[in-house]
Amino acid sequence: MTQVRQREAQQILESMVIARYQMYPAYHDSGVEWLGEIPAHWDTIKLKYIFEILNGATPKSAESAFWDGDIVWITPDDLGRLDSRYIGDSRRRITREGYQNCGATVAPAGSIVISTRAPIGHIGIASVELCTNQGCRCLVSRIAGNNSFFYYLLFSAKAELQSLGQGSTFVELSSSKLASVDLLLPPLTEQRAIAAFLDRQTAKIDALIAKKRELIAALHEQRSAIISHAVTKGLNPDVPMKDSGIEWLGEIPAGWRLLKFKRVMRWIEQGWSPQAEGRPAADEEWGVLKVGCVNYGTFDPTENKALLSDTEPITRYEIHKGDLLVSRANTRELLGSAAVVGDVRSRLLLCDKLFRIHLRQDWVLPEFAALALISSNARYQIEREATGASASMQNVGQDTLFNLILPLPSIVEQGVIVSAIRKQLAYIDRVISTTEATIERLQEYRAALISAAVTGKIDVREGR
Repeated sequence: MTQVRQREAQQILESMVIARYQMYPAYHDSGVEWLGEIPAHWDTIKLKYIFEILNGATPKSAESAFWDGDIVWITPDDLGRLDSRYIGDSRRRITREGYQNCGATVAPAGSIVISTRAPIGHIGIASVELCTNQGCRCLVSRIAGNNSFFYYLLFSAKAELQSLGQGSTFVELSSSKLASVDLLLPPLTEQRAIAAFLDRQTAKIDALIAKKRELIAALHEQRSAIISHAVTKGLNPDVPMKDSGIEWLGEIPAGWRLLKFKRVMRWIEQGWSPQAEGRPAADEEWGVLKVGCVNYGTFDPTENKALLSDTEPITRYEIHKGDLLVSRANTRELLGSAAVVGDVRSRLLLCDKLFRIHLRQDWVLPEFAALALISSNARYQIEREATGASASMQNVGQDTLFNLILPLPSIVEQGVIVSAIRKQLAYIDRVISTTEATIERLQEYRAALISAAVTGKIDVREGR
């Protein structure tokens, strides 16, 4: 969906929100396009008059004395992982020496932290003293204002902030551009009332979203259990079994073989990751697949980034229907995710975080191999051998895949199992898809409610 269509959809939702609540008695034109008409007694004000802007910096990565200290050091990635509006910890911390040698400035608790690079607009309120890298900035109050109100206001200003970003290699919102953003300044009592209203209403929506996500997690567990049982025990509960000789695998059907995965491989290759744009490729453009294109055993060609127009594609990495793709770098729970490419358009390239595996198809069907790779049996072996200092990015080497031990039925039985699993998973996948759509609608309504309240389109003062 384009930004124009997203804004149109947001305006429709805001209209629905406004219809449910009382409006202020009088309005005037703010003179600011993204704010529109505002309550007659509200003012507009530049951000620089409300907040002091503190820039971030990064200590030298090679200096071990600068890292693993006790100073919270926030990055855009930390902000992007927030599941509440408060931020009080970071994946990496720096030492006092690192802080003194990098030019960052510690901001007090209560400050607003906002990402201004890759991407612009992630936001949180500091629950502790902290500093940031150069991809974020801290906003420290200059006036007696309610920071929860301004958090919600800046949350609603995300599209405006992104429109002010500049840069060719990456888009960044400069301090001067951020300082010049027009904000609203209602009376302090109304700031508090609006923040309290949004705290209550967003808490209700967030609780509902959390329940929906719990349902999705349970469905994924059920999905995994169905796959794991079918590819290690088969479909017939009465078939004779034999001891696999492997403690963590247990019994397998008597007619199955145990093979190392390398026995059924012809060859394996790793892709290429050139610089790309932060958007999916259009139909006639070359695109580079993202590692998430194989999550949960289903190939998703929309998970790609457009190749830069001045970059020549390496065409041997173009993917084709029937390719077996496996993630070699991902979070621990998604590392080794696999899927078979279905019908796919041309001009999509294999990235270097994915393996493409060519199989001996007289021994194993690609669809069965993909299911086997995401089974609990394979997951145990992959996670046991995973490497990487960061929990958010683990790696699996070719040797690990070569030595994976997989139970293997005949080609005919593999086809029967694949067909049966597809039927069983179809319903689960529909429920997951419907639930994800519901979450998206709830998030859109949440954003519309926040926007309507902080820009004065609805009057949420108590007693009104």
